[in-house]
Amino acid sequence: MDRDTLIKSLSLGPDLLDGFLALCDERDIDLVRGKDLWTIRDHTVHLALVQPMLFGRMEQFHDERHPTMKPYLPDDEEGGQRDGMGIEDASRQFRHWRECQVELLDSLDEAIWSRVGTHPEYNKYSLDILAAHTYFHDGFHLYRMEEMAFTKASSFTTLP
Repeated sequence: MDRDTLIKSLSLGPDLLDGFLALCDERDIDLVRGKDLWTIRDHTVHLALVQPMLFGRMEQFHDERHPTMKPYLPDDEEGGQRDGMGIEDASRQFRHWRECQVELLDSLDEAIWSRVGTHPEYNKYSLDILAAHTYFHDGFHLYRMEEMAFTKASSFTTLP
């Protein structure tokens, strides 16, 4: 994956989130669409809360020759924080941390980008994989939010 394209794509995440949220009716933000399904607010707050951890992993690649990552478990790490954060605050926090990530990634040289790390949930782990995962993670949650806002319940994606 081309790093410049990946970094540019990551930089667009906050605008894509804000653009999506602008399409939503206020009543849709907290609408529960099914058992065990997150609301649009839950997804947005999760995106905000996970960014400092992702930034920390990026910093580990900067600071350590062979970083070892700890798994992130949203239910353990986020606890009840998803319930208490407003949608505007979550969007602002997401934007802040994404700007920090993009600035850091854009400043790293080839020696740092070529570092390999260890993650107990991955067979292979590198800064390229982390950056791509960050982008794909955004897309996953934006897709789920789009389903919550606009899709009939009978058409929700069922994941194994």
